[in-house]
This record gives sequence, C-alpha cells and structure tokens, in this order.
Amino acid sequence: MPRLLNPKVGLFFLLVAPQYARPLTVGSVLLLGVIDAIVATTWLSALTVGVSTMSIKFTDTTVRLRLSAR
Repeated sequence: MPRLLNPKVGLFFLLVAPQYARPLTVGSVLLLGVIDAIVATTWLSALTVGVSTMSIKFTDTTVRLRLSAR
C-alpha cells in the first residue's frame, strides 16, 4: 500500500514502463504493472517467512545459549 501512495514510485513507473511496452497499448503497461506487483508480493512474502522462521529459531533456548556464550 505505501508504494501506491508514493509519488516517486508512480512517476518512475510512468517513465520507465512505456519503454518496455509496445506503442499505444495500455494492456502491455498494465501487464508490466501486474508483473511488478507479483514480483513484489513474492519477494515480501519470502522475506516475511524467512524473518518469521529466524525469529522462531532465535527464541529457542539452545540457540540463545550458544549466541550468549560467544
């Protein structure tokens, strides 16, 4: 949601996306927008799962003892 409200991101997309789209086709620009949204969602989901997994591992007492022993 913050990306939608950020004017710099919108301006960047409006300036860069048409260079990769066929002239006078709105559909190809929309397709690039959908691809960008899918890539961002995939990346942020993977990051969330990774951070959640590491959080669970770092709260384990064995890992805490090993980290504090160093």
